[in-house]
Amino acid sequence: MKYRQWFKFQNMIEFCTKKRMVFAVIALICLSVVTLILESRWSFQKKLKDAHIQAMAYSNETCKSGKYTTLDVCKSCTRDELRRDVHYCHEKGYKLLIKCSDMRIMYKGCDITPDDEQRQFWIFEGVCLVIGIASYLVVHHRRSMLDQIMMDKINKQIAAGI
Repeated sequence: MKYRQWFKFQNMIEFCTKKRMVFAVIALICLSVVTLILESRWSFQKKLKDAHIQAMAYSNETCKSGKYTTLDVCKSCTRDELRRDVHYCHEKGYKLLIKCSDMRIMYKGCDITPDDEQRQFWIFEGVCLVIGIASYLVVHHRRSMLDQIMMDKINKQIAAGI
């Protein structure tokens, strides 16, 4: 970017008052929240239907009768299982402990639950918020230090009579 273009861009940012910037940030946050709510509601039904279809497909592969009971919740596969390329961890990276009707106990692949996916998303958002707040505090502290240094220089120049 050339200097003139950068200078125009910088003036455009300085044109925005603090009130306008706060309004813009609040508007973006509201838009993001509305988008997340709509996306989660819209895709939840599709995820449930896909999970049911995949559960049927996996059940036919693992249990010969197709009937089974779940013994545990869907958990993520360990690094060892992913490295060894175990068949039930290969596609999705999650496993479900089941008991077939012929009394065999085995694992089968499963999808992550929407609740787990949502929890992981909010953890990510929380970490981003903490990093953003920490960055703001560091920048604010640095700006106040630089302002103090500038005021000291100005006071020295005034005291020297320049």
